[in-house]
Amino acid sequence: MRQENSIPTQGMPQDAPQGRTNPLSAERRESERHLDAIRGCLLGGAVGDALGYPVEFLREAEIFAKYGPKGIRAYALDPRT
Repeated sequence: MRQENSIPTQGMPQDAPQGRTNPLSAERRESERHLDAIRGCLLGGAVGDALGYPVEFLREAEIFAKYGPKGIRAYALDPRT
């Protein structure tokens, strides 16, 4: 039984016998895992930066005054953009 793999395997044999692994494909999978982690970090940083923009330079008291006692609880769009 062949397991589906989410890692691109272009140019790799798809019907290799069970129990035999291609060292290049294992290396490629490890490389893809690292690239996915790097992409996730970059995307997470960009999303966090964008979501924090409305309150980035506000003091805690200013945030509560503007957004209520629980602070910012929903997306806040900047009308200037």
